[in-house]
Amino acid sequence: MGKTALGAEQTVGWSHHNNAVDLALYLRAQGWRLWALETGAGAISIFDAPPLDAATVLIAGNEVTGIDPDLLALCSCTLSIPMVGRKRSLNVATAFGVAAVVLNRS
Repeated sequence: MGKTALGAEQTVGWSHHNNAVDLALYLRAQGWRLWALETGAGAISIFDAPPLDAATVLIAGNEVTGIDPDLLALCSCTLSIPMVGRKRSLNVATAFGVAAVVLNRS
């Protein structure tokens, strides 16, 4: 982790959990809003997202399989990044970075 994060892991809070659904249930019980960054039916453009607040968790899934359906079901909002051309998605790290910038522009 340290080599790719270039020290960011020491300045940004993070944690590891073996079961994302259990963590999501815990976070919701603590008052956090869960949003999914995912393509597919029901997703809205990140440019049309509801206002962001500090108690929002943005969940990004696996680049091939996406977000676990059980985890996706716990999210109150599903956002997508509008794409043009032949590709339908971005690398998950790039997509998360784009979404974080766009959602924090208010």
